[in-house]
Amino acid sequence: MALTRPQKIEIEQQLRRLGRARNLDAAMRDTICRALEFLHDEDYGHCLECGADISFERLREQPTALRCARCQNLAARNSARPQPDLTA
Repeated sequence: MALTRPQKIEIEQQLRRLGRARNLDAAMRDTICRALEFLHDEDYGHCLECGADISFERLREQPTALRCARCQNLAARNSARPQPDLTA
């Protein structure tokens, strides 16, 4: 399901508000800029991992989300696991 024009406008306004915050670090500014670029592409709102639609509710809460909730949870779990030491 693609986002409707009013939904895209709402998300864009939210991203622009976030981008005006004074206490943002460079990485978050880059993330916001990337999300604004994706917003005008057909890919915005689709998970980069599995291609599933990202719910509007999730995008409203986290407009910079690039993954659906399921894939984000998997990525968070995988990054929390200790990684093997490959230098030995």
